[in-house]
Amino acid sequence: VFSAVTSWLHHNHQARSPIFHKVLECVRLALLSPYFLVDVVEGETAVRSSPECRVIVEEARMFHLLPDRRHHLTSPRTRPRKNTNTTTVIVAVGGEDNKLVLRSVECYDPQAHCWRSLSCLPFAVSKHGLVVSGENVLYLAGGEFPDGSVTRCLWRYDPVLDEWHALAPMASPRSELGIATLDGYVYAVGGWDGSSRLMSVERYDPRTNAWTHVKQMKLALTSPAVAACQGKLYVCGGAILEEGDGIDVVQYFELKFGQLVHNVISHKFDSNFDEILHGRVLAI
Repeated sequence: VFSAVTSWLHHNHQARSPIFHKVLECVRLALLSPYFLVDVVEGETAVRSSPECRVIVEEARMFHLLPDRRHHLTSPRTRPRKNTNTTTVIVAVGGEDNKLVLRSVECYDPQAHCWRSLSCLPFAVSKHGLVVSGENVLYLAGGEFPDGSVTRCLWRYDPVLDEWHALAPMASPRSELGIATLDGYVYAVGGWDGSSRLMSVERYDPRTNAWTHVKQMKLALTSPAVAACQGKLYVCGGAILEEGDGIDVVQYFELKFGQLVHNVISHKFDSNFDEILHGRVLAI
């Protein structure tokens, strides 16, 4: 696209250079290779001589230089163009294989019936939380390292560059946690901090890259199934006993009058996995 734009410019440089910056605004420079950005884009005379163009290029430079701040960049130029040929894939991240903790990441393409490798995690981890936001952003929260220590980390996967980027850590270390997204926030629910089960719930705001505590649950538990449905955050089942047996309690949070309200539903439930389908929470 950039090559097409410069070809258009050079066809009638004198007449088109005054409006070149308006055309350049439509090019997603941040998604170009950083080498192409430095060697080709910044080498273009029309770019160097235009203050407006330099501002656009600087935005792309910041995108590459400060990956942990990309969530602050809300320009359309930093978002991938929507592809009508996109494919839904299943992603497997970390975990354990015969007691070996993994850092590998794989995705399965149901249309091609094949697995392929993605960029590995910076570390091996298991018992973490994974969730995909409405913006198709994959988050990894918490987990347990091979030495048994529990982490507070939060990472985001960039599918454009096939890279993992560290975000603000949670207030509490958590493994075996529940995780879900609701109204643009990422919720980390319960889990194990290395010595005890947790009843606390934290909420991450991608716009500020910060965590805040919200209402606590009635029970401290691990491995709950968490799902968002019709404006409510459902926390289903989980384990509270030393034996790790599941419980038959469903809790939910909802936003009322600006406050997150916690409720308990008396309902038989002992599954550790749930899903949303046609406006219903399914226990599997």
